[in-house]
Amino acid sequence: KIPQAPSYVEGITNLRGSVIPVVDLHKRFGMAAQEHNTETRIVVSSIDGLKIGMIVSAVSEVLTIDDSVIELPPPMVSTVNSEFIIGVAKLDKRLVILLDLARVLTTDEKDQVARVVADK
Repeated sequence: KIPQAPSYVEGITNLRGSVIPVVDLHKRFGMAAQEHNTETRIVVSSIDGLKIGMIVSAVSEVLTIDDSVIELPPPMVSTVNSEFIIGVAKLDKRLVILLDLARVLTTDEKDQVARVVADK
């Protein structure tokens, strides 16, 4: 834990010489915290130039999804607030929910998270 950081910031990590903040998406979305286990992963992404690690329950595969299979999400699909969902993709017999990473954190929250790294 980082003092005075938002509650969803789990800490920082060193990735190839760069210090990046790590956010727990369950906490960020107001969901019940989950125990970390052998399936837990940190997905690294860049959001508006801020490199950030996001703790997720599991990663089954990395996909390239063609825009033609992305649809608006049905209203009952969301276990996460729908403002964070950019769409759903129908792949074979699966429905893949696509998060809008640019909306996962507000501008103020991005600034707070960036300060966590700047202070280290």
